[in-house]
Amino acid sequence: MNAQFLRSLDAVARHGSLSAAAQSLGISQPAVTQHIKALERDSGRPLLLRQASGAVLTAEGEALLPRVRQALLVLDDLEMRLFGRASPEGGCLSIGQCAPHLVMPVLGRFMAACPTVRLEVLFDNSARLLEMVEQSRIDIAMLTLTEPLPHLACTRLVALRLMFVLPAGHPWSNRAEIDLSEATDETIIMREVGSSTRQLFEGTAQRLGVVFPQQFVMGSREAMKEAVAAGLGIGVVFDAELGADERLVGVPIRDSSPASEYLVCRQEVSELGVVAAFIAAARAQYESA
Repeated sequence: MNAQFLRSLDAVARHGSLSAAAQSLGISQPAVTQHIKALERDSGRPLLLRQASGAVLTAEGEALLPRVRQALLVLDDLEMRLFGRASPEGGCLSIGQCAPHLVMPVLGRFMAACPTVRLEVLFDNSARLLEMVEQSRIDIAMLTLTEPLPHLACTRLVALRLMFVLPAGHPWSNRAEIDLSEATDETIIMREVGSSTRQLFEGTAQRLGVVFPQQFVMGSREAMKEAVAAGLGIGVVFDAELGADERLVGVPIRDSSPASEYLVCRQEVSELGVVAAFIAAARAQYESA
Protein backbone atom coordinates (compact mmCIF):
# COMPACT_ATOMS: atom_id res chain seq x y z
CA MET A 1 0.00 0.00 0.00
CA ASN A 2 1.34 3.42 -0.97
CA ALA A 3 1.55 5.83 1.98
CA GLN A 4 1.07 8.80 -0.34
CA PHE A 5 -2.32 7.42 -1.36
CA LEU A 6 -3.32 7.38 2.31
CA ARG A 7 -2.03 10.93 2.79
CA SER A 8 -4.23 12.08 -0.08
CA LEU A 9 -7.33 10.43 1.41
CA ASP A 10 -6.52 11.92 4.81
CA ALA A 11 -6.02 15.40 3.31
CA VAL A 12 -9.34 15.29 1.43
CA ALA A 13 -11.12 14.31 4.65
CA ARG A 14 -9.52 17.23 6.49
CA HIS A 15 -10.01 19.91 3.85
CA GLY A 16 -13.24 18.88 2.15
CA SER A 17 -12.06 19.22 -1.45
CA LEU A 18 -9.55 17.71 -3.85
CA SER A 19 -8.00 21.07 -4.68
CA ALA A 20 -7.51 22.08 -1.04
CA ALA A 21 -6.07 18.64 -0.28
CA ALA A 22 -3.63 18.98 -3.18
CA GLN A 23 -2.56 22.42 -2.00
CA SER A 24 -1.95 21.19 1.55
CA LEU A 25 0.19 18.30 0.26
CA GLY A 26 2.08 20.36 -2.30
CA ILE A 27 1.04 18.16 -5.23
CA SER A 28 -1.37 18.55 -8.14
CA GLN A 29 -5.11 17.94 -7.95
CA PRO A 30 -4.94 15.22 -10.68
CA ALA A 31 -2.36 13.42 -8.53
CA VAL A 32 -4.72 13.45 -5.53
CA THR A 33 -7.54 12.19 -7.76
CA GLN A 34 -5.39 9.33 -9.04
CA HIS A 35 -4.34 8.40 -5.51
CA ILE A 36 -7.97 8.15 -4.37
CA LYS A 37 -8.95 6.17 -7.46
CA ALA A 38 -6.09 3.75 -6.84
CA LEU A 39 -7.25 3.18 -3.27
CA GLU A 40 -10.83 2.66 -4.43
CA ARG A 41 -9.72 0.25 -7.14
CA ASP A 42 -7.51 -1.79 -4.80
CA SER A 43 -10.05 -1.88 -1.99
CA GLY A 44 -13.03 -2.51 -4.25
CA ARG A 45 -15.15 0.10 -2.48
CA PRO A 46 -16.01 3.78 -3.00
CA LEU A 47 -14.20 6.02 -0.52
CA LEU A 48 -15.10 9.48 -1.78
CA LEU A 49 -18.23 11.30 -2.92
CA ARG A 50 -17.52 14.09 -5.41
CA GLN A 51 -19.91 17.02 -5.02
CA ALA A 52 -20.25 20.43 -6.63
CA SER A 53 -19.18 22.03 -3.35
CA GLY A 54 -16.23 19.70 -2.78
CA ALA A 55 -15.73 16.12 -1.69
CA VAL A 56 -16.69 14.05 1.36
CA LEU A 57 -15.83 10.55 2.47
CA THR A 58 -18.33 7.76 2.02
CA ALA A 59 -19.43 5.76 5.05
CA GLU A 60 -16.69 3.26 4.21
CA GLY A 61 -14.13 6.05 4.03
CA GLU A 62 -15.29 7.54 7.33
CA ALA A 63 -14.97 4.16 9.03
CA LEU A 64 -11.39 3.84 7.77
CA LEU A 65 -10.26 7.37 8.59
CA PRO A 66 -9.08 6.80 12.20
CA ARG A 67 -6.99 3.81 11.04
CA VAL A 68 -5.62 5.76 8.09
CA ARG A 69 -4.49 8.63 10.31
CA GLN A 70 -3.04 6.24 12.88
CA ALA A 71 -1.10 4.42 10.13
CA LEU A 72 0.38 7.69 8.88
CA LEU A 73 1.43 8.70 12.38
CA VAL A 74 3.00 5.25 12.90
CA LEU A 75 5.02 5.71 9.68
CA ASP A 76 6.18 9.14 10.83
CA ASP A 77 7.07 7.69 14.23
CA LEU A 78 9.08 4.88 12.63
CA GLU A 79 10.98 7.36 10.46
CA MET A 80 11.90 9.41 13.51
CA ARG A 81 13.06 6.35 15.44
CA LEU A 82 14.91 4.62 12.58
CA PHE A 83 16.86 7.68 11.49
CA GLY A 84 17.18 9.40 14.85
CA ARG A 85 15.28 12.47 13.70
CA ALA A 86 13.39 14.97 15.83
CA SER A 87 10.67 15.03 13.17
CA PRO A 88 9.78 13.11 10.00
CA GLU A 89 10.55 14.46 6.55
CA GLY A 90 7.25 15.67 5.10
CA GLY A 91 5.20 14.82 8.19
CA CYS A 92 2.01 16.67 9.04
CA LEU A 93 0.32 17.57 12.32
CA SER A 94 -3.18 19.04 12.53
CA ILE A 95 -3.94 21.02 15.67
CA GLY A 96 -7.23 22.43 16.88
CA GLN A 97 -7.31 25.22 19.43
CA CYS A 98 -9.65 27.77 20.93
CA ALA A 99 -7.19 30.10 22.69
CA PRO A 100 -4.48 31.50 20.37
CA HIS A 101 -2.48 33.13 23.18
CA LEU A 102 -2.09 29.75 24.91
CA VAL A 103 -1.14 27.71 21.84
CA MET A 104 1.23 30.15 20.11
CA PRO A 105 4.17 29.70 22.54
CA VAL A 106 3.79 25.94 22.18
CA LEU A 107 3.76 26.20 18.39
CA GLY A 108 6.98 28.21 18.53
CA ARG A 109 8.70 25.63 20.72
CA PHE A 110 7.43 22.74 18.58
CA MET A 111 8.48 24.37 15.31
CA ALA A 112 11.99 24.95 16.66
CA ALA A 113 12.26 21.25 17.58
CA CYS A 114 10.48 19.88 14.47
CA PRO A 115 11.10 22.37 11.63
CA THR A 116 10.21 19.95 8.81
CA VAL A 117 6.69 19.15 10.07
CA ARG A 118 3.85 20.82 8.18
CA LEU A 119 1.38 22.34 10.62
CA GLU A 120 -2.34 22.79 10.05
CA VAL A 121 -3.93 24.90 12.79
CA LEU A 122 -7.70 25.17 13.15
CA PHE A 123 -9.54 27.65 15.40
CA ASP A 124 -12.92 26.64 16.88
CA ASN A 125 -14.74 26.22 20.17
CA SER A 126 -14.11 23.32 22.53
CA ALA A 127 -17.23 21.29 21.67
CA ARG A 128 -16.49 21.22 17.94
CA LEU A 129 -12.79 20.53 18.52
CA LEU A 130 -13.64 17.52 20.68
CA GLU A 131 -15.86 16.17 17.93
CA MET A 132 -13.09 16.58 15.36
CA VAL A 133 -10.58 14.78 17.58
CA GLU A 134 -12.99 11.90 18.05
CA GLN A 135 -13.56 11.67 14.28
CA SER A 136 -9.80 11.91 13.51
CA ARG A 137 -10.37 15.14 11.59
CA ILE A 138 -7.55 16.65 13.63
CA ASP A 139 -4.70 14.96 15.49
CA ILE A 140 -4.74 16.94 18.71
CA ALA A 141 -6.58 19.87 20.28
CA MET A 142 -5.80 22.38 23.01
CA LEU A 143 -9.07 23.16 24.78
CA THR A 144 -10.77 23.83 28.08
CA LEU A 145 -12.22 21.06 30.26
CA THR A 146 -13.44 20.84 33.83
CA GLU A 147 -11.94 17.33 34.10
CA PRO A 148 -10.13 14.86 31.80
CA LEU A 149 -12.22 12.64 29.52
CA PRO A 150 -11.71 8.90 30.09
CA HIS A 151 -12.02 7.89 26.42
CA LEU A 152 -9.33 10.32 25.23
CA ALA A 153 -5.72 11.04 26.20
CA CYS A 154 -5.83 14.32 28.14
CA THR A 155 -2.73 16.24 29.24
CA ARG A 156 -3.40 19.05 31.73
CA LEU A 157 -1.38 22.19 31.03
CA VAL A 158 -2.61 25.11 33.13
CA ALA A 159 -5.43 25.98 35.53
CA LEU A 160 -7.98 28.58 34.43
CA ARG A 161 -10.32 30.90 36.31
CA LEU A 162 -13.39 32.75 35.06
CA MET A 163 -13.29 36.53 35.00
CA PHE A 164 -15.66 39.30 34.10
CA VAL A 165 -14.15 41.43 31.35
CA LEU A 166 -15.09 45.07 31.86
CA PRO A 167 -14.54 48.29 29.92
CA ALA A 168 -11.69 50.35 31.38
CA GLY A 169 -13.11 52.81 33.87
CA HIS A 170 -15.97 50.55 34.97
CA PRO A 171 -16.80 51.06 38.68
CA TRP A 172 -15.70 47.47 39.38
CA SER A 173 -12.40 47.68 37.53
CA ASN A 174 -10.30 47.95 40.73
CA ARG A 175 -12.07 45.12 42.57
CA ALA A 176 -10.16 41.99 43.62
CA GLU A 177 -13.22 39.78 42.93
CA ILE A 178 -16.85 40.12 41.89
CA ASP A 179 -19.67 38.05 43.33
CA LEU A 180 -21.85 36.63 40.57
CA SER A 181 -25.02 37.84 42.26
CA GLU A 182 -23.77 41.45 42.02
CA ALA A 183 -23.93 41.34 38.22
CA THR A 184 -27.59 40.45 37.72
CA ASP A 185 -28.45 43.97 36.60
CA GLU A 186 -25.66 44.04 34.04
CA THR A 187 -26.03 43.07 30.39
CA ILE A 188 -23.94 39.92 30.00
CA ILE A 189 -22.32 39.37 26.61
CA MET A 190 -22.17 35.59 26.16
CA ARG A 191 -20.06 33.38 23.92
CA GLU A 192 -21.64 31.02 21.38
CA VAL A 193 -23.14 27.61 22.24
CA GLY A 194 -20.32 25.08 22.51
CA SER A 195 -17.91 27.53 24.13
CA SER A 196 -16.34 26.19 27.32
CA THR A 197 -16.41 29.71 28.76
CA ARG A 198 -20.17 29.87 28.35
CA GLN A 199 -20.74 26.34 29.67
CA LEU A 200 -18.69 26.97 32.80
CA PHE A 201 -20.27 30.38 33.43
CA GLU A 202 -23.79 29.00 33.07
CA GLY A 203 -22.89 26.03 35.28
CA THR A 204 -21.51 28.34 37.95
CA ALA A 205 -24.62 30.56 37.80
CA GLN A 206 -26.89 27.53 38.11
CA ARG A 207 -24.91 26.14 41.05
CA LEU A 208 -25.10 29.49 42.85
CA GLY A 209 -28.77 30.06 41.93
CA VAL A 210 -28.07 33.27 39.99
CA VAL A 211 -30.16 34.25 36.94
CA PHE A 212 -29.09 36.77 34.31
CA PRO A 213 -32.09 38.21 32.45
CA GLN A 214 -30.09 40.60 30.27
CA GLN A 215 -27.71 38.91 27.87
CA PHE A 216 -26.92 38.53 24.22
CA VAL A 217 -24.56 36.31 22.25
CA MET A 218 -21.40 37.01 20.28
CA GLY A 219 -19.95 34.31 18.02
CA SER A 220 -16.34 34.59 19.15
CA ARG A 221 -14.12 35.76 22.00
CA GLU A 222 -12.80 38.62 19.87
CA ALA A 223 -16.31 39.86 19.03
CA MET A 224 -17.30 39.69 22.69
CA LYS A 225 -14.28 41.78 23.70
CA GLU A 226 -15.07 44.39 21.06
CA ALA A 227 -18.65 44.59 22.33
CA VAL A 228 -17.38 45.14 25.88
CA ALA A 229 -14.94 47.82 24.71
CA ALA A 230 -17.85 49.54 22.92
CA GLY A 231 -19.80 49.71 26.20
CA LEU A 232 -22.51 47.20 25.24
CA GLY A 233 -22.18 45.18 28.44
CA ILE A 234 -19.70 43.01 30.34
CA GLY A 235 -18.27 39.75 29.11
CA VAL A 236 -16.81 36.56 30.52
CA VAL A 237 -13.36 35.12 29.80
CA PHE A 238 -10.84 32.82 31.40
CA ASP A 239 -7.96 34.65 33.07
CA ALA A 240 -5.44 33.41 30.49
CA GLU A 241 -7.61 34.77 27.66
CA LEU A 242 -7.82 38.42 28.70
CA GLY A 243 -4.82 39.61 26.69
CA ALA A 244 -3.28 43.10 26.82
CA ASP A 245 -6.02 45.36 25.52
CA GLU A 246 -5.86 48.71 27.36
CA ARG A 247 -9.58 49.18 26.78
CA LEU A 248 -10.44 46.18 28.93
CA VAL A 249 -10.02 45.09 32.55
CA GLY A 250 -10.50 41.58 33.97
CA VAL A 251 -11.75 40.85 37.48
CA PRO A 252 -12.08 37.25 38.81
CA ILE A 253 -15.54 35.85 39.56
CA ARG A 254 -15.79 34.68 43.17
CA ASP A 255 -16.60 30.97 43.64
CA SER A 256 -16.44 30.19 39.90
CA SER A 257 -16.17 26.54 38.95
CA PRO A 258 -12.60 25.39 38.21
CA ALA A 259 -11.34 24.46 34.75
CA SER A 260 -8.02 23.77 33.02
CA GLU A 261 -6.50 23.89 29.57
CA TYR A 262 -5.77 20.41 28.23
CA LEU A 263 -4.20 18.78 25.22
CA VAL A 264 -6.63 16.14 23.95
CA CYS A 265 -6.05 13.39 21.39
CA ARG A 266 -7.11 9.82 20.71
CA GLN A 267 -5.53 7.29 23.08
CA GLU A 268 -3.94 5.25 20.28
CA VAL A 269 -1.92 8.15 18.84
CA SER A 270 -0.81 9.91 22.03
CA GLU A 271 2.67 8.34 22.01
CA LEU A 272 3.28 8.46 18.27
CA GLY A 273 5.82 10.68 16.53
CA VAL A 274 4.71 14.26 15.97
CA VAL A 275 1.76 14.00 18.38
CA ALA A 276 4.07 12.94 21.21
CA ALA A 277 6.53 15.67 20.20
CA PHE A 278 3.81 18.31 20.40
CA ILE A 279 2.67 17.08 23.81
CA ALA A 280 6.31 17.22 25.01
CA ALA A 281 6.65 20.80 23.70
CA ALA A 282 3.45 21.87 25.49
CA ARG A 283 4.54 20.27 28.75
CA ALA A 284 7.95 21.95 28.55
CA GLN A 285 6.33 25.32 27.83
CA TYR A 286 3.91 25.25 30.73
CA GLU A 287 6.16 23.52 33.23
CA SER A 288 8.70 26.28 32.71
CA ALA A 289 6.11 29.10 32.78
